[in-house]
Formats: sequence, C-alpha cells, structure tokens
Amino acid sequence: MPVTTDGRIDVTRLREKTKSALRLALSDPALSVALGTPSLETSAISEEDAALVKTITDSAFMGVSAASVLIARRAGFRPEHAALLVWDADEKNSVAPLTGKIARKWLPMLDGKYRDECLLGYQVITILAMKIQLMREASAQSLQPKAEQAS
Repeated sequence: MPVTTDGRIDVTRLREKTKSALRLALSDPALSVALGTPSLETSAISEEDAALVKTITDSAFMGVSAASVLIARRAGFRPEHAALLVWDADEKNSVAPLTGKIARKWLPMLDGKYRDECLLGYQVITILAMKIQLMREASAQSLQPKAEQAS
C-alpha cells in the first residue's frame, strides 16, 4: 500500500479495488474492536463538539421552520396555519440522536480540511435564521389589532 513521507496511506495512489476493500473493512465494527479503536457508531464527541452539534441543529431547524412558514405564507396560508410548520423542542429532540450520529462521522473531517467552509456556512445559516426570526416577529406584531399593539 503506498504511503506518504509521514507514514500515512496515500489514498491518491490507491487502486479502486484497494479503496473498495478499505471502505468495506473500515465499515466493519469488528475491525474497530480488533484494533482497539473507537468506531464511528460508538465514539463519543467532546462537550465542545456536543454543544456545537446542538447549536447547529437548533439553527438548522430554526431555518427549516422559518423557510417552511415563509413557503406556506407565499402559498396563501394564513399566519396561524403556517405557524403549525414550526418545529418544537420535542420534534428537534426526536432527530437529535441521528444528528449526533452524523456529527460523529463528519466532525473529525470538518475540523480539518473543510473547517473554514463549514464555519462560513454555519455563520450564514445562523444570521439568516436570526433575520427570518426577526422578520416573523415583526410580521406577527403588524398582524395584531391596533388596540393590542398600543398596550
């Protein structure tokens, strides 16, 4: 197997047959046990990464909620009906285990080569989600009867 000067496998020089065999081997939890390394299924993530996953999940689903409401409003649904599309905490928590599992797969890679791209994407999504939330709140206030706004 070709290796780089620092002793790592040179994946750019691997044949497709070798890559396929490696993919199969690395996806086998028995290999992790035999080598004494954590598998993707069972590896724990740090508290910092867990907090990041929660923040990303919350921001992503705030964005999904806001986009869903906006689409519903554009389609002609009344605000109170469109608001039914907002994800609540229980719904977000129902996808948290799968989100964590995916994060355990991707965080190590995202921490290296694609870290800057991920941070930019995260910042853009967070700012957009906050702006959409502000817009929704302003819109909700403008829909209240004038007597309610004065109080």
